[in-house]
Amino acid sequence: MDNQPKKTDILSDIEFDEPKMQQRMTGPLDNIVPWVIEFRVVGTPNIIKVRVTDEMLIGRPDPTNDRAPEIDVTPHGGHTMGVSRRHALIRTGNNRITIEDLGSANGTYINEHVLDSEKEYRIRDRDIIRLGHMRLQVHYVVKPSTTDETNFNIREQMQIPRVGNGERILVVDDDRNVTEVVAVILRHAGFKVVIKHSAADAMTEIEHQMPDGLITELVLPDMGGIDVIRYAYQKHEKGSLPILVISMATGGFTMGQAIDHGIELFLAKPMAIDELIRAIQKMKQQMPIT
Repeated sequence: MDNQPKKTDILSDIEFDEPKMQQRMTGPLDNIVPWVIEFRVVGTPNIIKVRVTDEMLIGRPDPTNDRAPEIDVTPHGGHTMGVSRRHALIRTGNNRITIEDLGSANGTYINEHVLDSEKEYRIRDRDIIRLGHMRLQVHYVVKPSTTDETNFNIREQMQIPRVGNGERILVVDDDRNVTEVVAVILRHAGFKVVIKHSAADAMTEIEHQMPDGLITELVLPDMGGIDVIRYAYQKHEKGSLPILVISMATGGFTMGQAIDHGIELFLAKPMAIDELIRAIQKMKQQMPIT
C-alpha cells in the first residue's frame, strides 16, 4: 500500500493550449525557479531562450559520455567559434546569476574581461558573455526581485498572499516561459488561469467566456495587445475589467494607446516577481465586489 502523500499539481487550474511544461520543485514557489533569461547571439537574429534551473552547463554535446549541455550553442556555430563541450557553468540563487569557466580552451569573458577558471562571476542584465569567439548578450525577462542586491533569503521572503477567490484571469503573451511564470504566481494567489499565445486566440476565449481580469503583452505575433483590450471592452463595460499590461513596449505610440484606453497597471520587461505580486494585488482591488 502506498502511504506517500500525493503532490498537488499547481497547474491543475491553468488551461493551456499546448502540453504542460516540465515543472521543477524549488522553494516557496514550489514549482518554479523565478528566472527566465534570453541569450541573444550578437551579430545574428538568433535568440537562445532559457527557462532557468539551479545549474546549467553551456557548451556543445559530448558524444563520449552521451551528454548534452542544458544550453547548447552548436546550432549557432559554437564549434567553429571555439566553444568547448564543457565550456562554462551557469548557476542561480540568492537573487543572482553567476558563470564559471570550466577550463575551456578559448576562455570565457564578461564584457571583454577574461574570467579565471573555476571561479564564479556575477552576470547582470545586458552583459555580453563571450565564449571563445561567440558573443552572447544576456537579457533578463523574468527575475525574482526588483532590487539588484544579493538576497540570501529571497525564496523564503517570496511569499505570495492568497488574494483571489477563484476569479478567472486570461494571460496573453507569445512567450511561453513568461506565461507559465505568470500563471503559477496567479495560481498561488488564488486565481484560475487561462493562457493564450495570440490575439486571435485571446479574442476567441473572450467571446467564449469573459474573464474577470486580463494580463496581456502589447506586442503579439498576429495583432497587438491593444486589439485584445479593445475587444474585451466591447464585451465588458470599460473600467470594470481589471487589465495589467506586461510588455517589452514600454514607450512610444503603443504604450500611448494603452494609456488612452484607460490602462493604469503596467509592468515593463524584464519583469520582477515581487512587482508582479504587487500588481496582481492591485488587479484584485479593481475587481467588482460580489
